[in-house]
Amino acid sequence: MTTNYRLLSLQRDLMSTAGQIDQLCRGLEGHARFLCHSTHPQDGTAMGEQAHELRGSADGMRKIAVLIQP
Repeated sequence: MTTNYRLLSLQRDLMSTAGQIDQLCRGLEGHARFLCHSTHPQDGTAMGEQAHELRGSADGMRKIAVLIQP
């Protein structure tokens, strides 16, 4: 069986992008906590929700990457 290097590359890119989104989410969550304890708690709540949705996207990317059979 031959390896499809394009699919392998796509799989690696999906996993890498998911990791980068996780890093972004950590930063957003920290900023959201700061905002929640400042004079902008509504903004902090909204940012926290957006970070949570982004994590869901990263998890979806990982699930797709696992399904790819290079």
